Amino acid sequence: MNMYSKYKNTIFDTVVSKQNFINDLWLEKRVNNWGIDKTGLLKYLNNLGELSYSEICYEVYNYYALKNSSDVDSVKYLFDKNPGYSVLAKSLISMYPSAKFIHIVRNPKDNVLSYKNVPFEPNNIIVLAYRWRFYNKFIESCKKLFPDKFITVRYEDLVAEPESTLRSICGFLSLPFEDEMLDFYKNENTNSSQYWHKNLTSTVSSKSVNKWQSGLDETEINSIEKICKELMLYYGYEINLNSKIDINLFNYIYLLFGFLLSVFEIFLFKLPFNLRVYIIEAYRKFNS
Repeated sequence: MNMYSKYKNTIFDTVVSKQNFINDLWLEKRVNNWGIDKTGLLKYLNNLGELSYSEICYEVYNYYALKNSSDVDSVKYLFDKNPGYSVLAKSLISMYPSAKFIHIVRNPKDNVLSYKNVPFEPNNIIVLAYRWRFYNKFIESCKKLFPDKFITVRYEDLVAEPESTLRSICGFLSLPFEDEMLDFYKNENTNSSQYWHKNLTSTVSSKSVNKWQSGLDETEINSIEKICKELMLYYGYEINLNSKIDINLFNYIYLLFGFLLSVFEIFLFKLPFNLRVYIIEAYRKFNS
């Protein structure tokens, strides 16, 4: 989606146009972790003939899947886990009318604690709590417009009852459930080199549930609950607000920053492509 504004109306019908697309794709540094090469991807795309923007994006993912599958005929469905899609669902539906979204929601106290440990997000409780609220509110607004496109799953339910939760997801996607889905950690092609992917080679576990109880202090817990209270109750999470503790005046500055950052992330996709790439990389370096 990072190249949507630049290429959304483009028809890729020449080697040069596809090469330019690939060159821009590689400006996203994380693509280097995918384990695919430019030459092989270009050859694959050239064999497909004329492609629209939605088609060429689909085929990039398809190429990645084929390169990481022991059975090329087994690649039938493509999934992409990306929190950034929270604010891009409408554009994705316009590109892929048959697309469906699995909205995984997590207790914001554990979610905030988790994001404090990644190198590409602001290390501030107030900012992270506001963004949890902002993105989930955005998703809820999309669900009202496209109710048949979304299923909401609580992270806590997924790790506590993985099989029954997966069966529910498969039903939503009209896919048959297979026992092998629970053996994802046995996939030898899994890329777990990044810190935030380190659990991909482990079995489903509830060890990360309620980590906030030991990882956050009372003031931090109270701040998160005050910011996220409405949606926490909506998703079935308990509230234990201490009315004697309030968000101090200084933290309202961070609250404003969280709002501006969230709105800017939506606006970011309207900026020229090269400028957007520069800003994203600068933001990641700033938070690392």
